[in-house]
Parts: sequence; structure tokens; C-alpha cells
Amino acid sequence: QCVARRGCVRAALEVCKYALSLTAEEDPLCVLSMIGFYALRATEYQWLMEFVETFTGYPIPAKWFPNLMFNCALAAKSGRKKSSGGGRESSSEEAKEKQSADLLLEAAIRTYPEAVKALVEE
Repeated sequence: QCVARRGCVRAALEVCKYALSLTAEEDPLCVLSMIGFYALRATEYQWLMEFVETFTGYPIPAKWFPNLMFNCALAAKSGRKKSSGGGRESSSEEAKEKQSADLLLEAAIRTYPEAVKALVEE
């Protein structure tokens, strides 16, 4: 967190990756609770989505953590905005990516509806 407070979110993400690679089964530093935030701040959307799908080192797969589920939905939406800003994509590809982001958000809301209530109250 000290690194991120200095504005070096990319370095903070890399530190989290390294710490998680050392003790993935135990995660004594609770890196899984921070890695999604740093990945979003560092605009590593594709990496975050791949990480959540493939990381199974913890007793519970990463895709079942509420913060990572919502972060993936946000990454899919933000990644779509980033990629559509540069060049012209076909409308069918754009619609498919939008639907994917919507499905990820829907799955997160269905799995953790209490999170929506907390977000709406703030």
C-alpha cells in the first residue's frame, strides 16, 4: 500500500503479483483483496480477467471473491471503452463485448446481492 500511495499503482500491482506467487495457497498478506483494485488502477484489464479465470491456488478459486467478480465486470466494461476509443471495431464485436460485460456484472449481482445494497446506500 505504501507504493500505491506514492502513485505507483503499476509497481503496487507487480508487488502483489510477486507476493501472491510466493504463497498462493495461504495468501497471508490478503493480496487477493487488493490485486483487483491495483489492476484496475493500472489499467491491466485483460490481465485481471485472465487472472481471475485461471487462478485456483487458493482454497477458493479467485472467481468467487466478491471484489474480483465486480472488478472483472468493471474491467470488461473499461477494456471495451479503451479498445473502442482507438479504432473502429465492427458493431457485432462491440455488442458482444458489451454483452459480456453485462453478463459478468449480472453474475456478480446474482452471487452477491448484498454488495449492491451496500453500494446503493453509499
